[in-house]
Amino acid sequence: MKILKKLGVKKLSTKELVLMSLLTAMNIVFVRLLSFQTLTQRISFGFITNALAGMMLGPVWAGVMGVVSDVLGMMLFSKGMVYFPLFGISEFLYGFVYGLFLYGRKPTFLKVILCVVIQAAVISMFLTTLWTYLYCMLFTETVKGFGVIFISRIIPALVNIPIHTAIVYFAAKYIPASFLPDVHFEKRKV
Repeated sequence: MKILKKLGVKKLSTKELVLMSLLTAMNIVFVRLLSFQTLTQRISFGFITNALAGMMLGPVWAGVMGVVSDVLGMMLFSKGMVYFPLFGISEFLYGFVYGLFLYGRKPTFLKVILCVVIQAAVISMFLTTLWTYLYCMLFTETVKGFGVIFISRIIPALVNIPIHTAIVYFAAKYIPASFLPDVHFEKRKV
């Protein structure tokens, strides 16, 4: 039970549920409408909503928010593509990792950069590349090899690491104290 509480698994208050809904809607707008996308790569600001959900709601609820926004975003704005549920695993993990590193803890630059590097190396470079490869094999006429997709994702991942780190760090530093959870440390003064 202590592990679940530490991971942020608790009954959501009305305020937290509304916050999760707002972040879900923002994520859909950032990822589906305000992004640049090719078959193998998407550049968007959806990571901001995942980070905020992780900081404010905890790892599990941030992961749930990622999956819900992925499903709803695909239902509303599929752009002719087929929904592939394995991408939901990556979306869950993005929010989960942010929550694991930033929920109920003072945000330090080291924690933020470690979080972003883990996401880039494990989730983006490996899992999302694997899901993209499987998606291409199953649903498109252009089957690209895993290595080709992996190589095409290296430069964007390396470019995104400092950008994501800076934005998430400053968002974590300047988030209003009233949105932070009451665990592990005192709230910052507003």
